[in-house]
Amino acid sequence: MTKRFTFLVVVAMLLTGCGANMIRVPGETSQYAPLNDNPNRGVISYRANGPKWAVKARLEDAYKQMYEACNGKYIIINEDSQIAGAV
Repeated sequence: MTKRFTFLVVVAMLLTGCGANMIRVPGETSQYAPLNDNPNRGVISYRANGPKWAVKARLEDAYKQMYEACNGKYIIINEDSQIAGAV
């Protein structure tokens, strides 16, 4: 392998998980949703651990995605920290 290829692989591995994941797009709902479901709410998640610069980049990505999904107008209703896969 060349040094350049190795460098690109390492950079790609470091950047993995640097973004936020839109879990629920505002405006989407289900016919089976409970009565108290609010289809106007969106849900987004991001990893809040690791180096400060990485957490800040993920948070900024979460803000950007929600901003774009809500046409620039949104309010954070709740922030929560959860362990993935926890019951």
